[in-house]
Amino acid sequence: MSDAAETSSPHDSPPTISNTVALIGVILAGVSVGLVVLLFALAAQQPAEMEQFRQHLQADTPAQLRLLIVGFSAAILTLVSAFLCVLGLFLPNRPRLLAAIGTGISGVMLLGVFGVAIVGAVLNPAAPPADSVEADTNE
Repeated sequence: MSDAAETSSPHDSPPTISNTVALIGVILAGVSVGLVVLLFALAAQQPAEMEQFRQHLQADTPAQLRLLIVGFSAAILTLVSAFLCVLGLFLPNRPRLLAAIGTGISGVMLLGVFGVAIVGAVLNPAAPPADSVEADTNE
């Protein structure tokens, strides 16, 4: 009886289960971080003065397109990675460390993106619509 207890077959131990959903989320978060670094590198190539920057972007449509493609790709990948990592947190019988790391990375990225958008909207409010300006002058 002691011989049977000492010898255990590989089928007796529980299989190791990986959290593939969280792994994919972390990989996408890493790609998103790389795209944000690329976005900063592309933005650093633009003129520093605001007026020159506006003129450069109006004249250089490929520069606008590059900035938009990289920015939107990073935003979409961050949202997808956040969703996958949060989903990985709630999968039963799966390790949650990788999912928690990916959720943290994605959360910081989302906070940064939305933080910049909110600060930009507050510091540079949009001009009033042309209709409201005309309505004020006609009265």
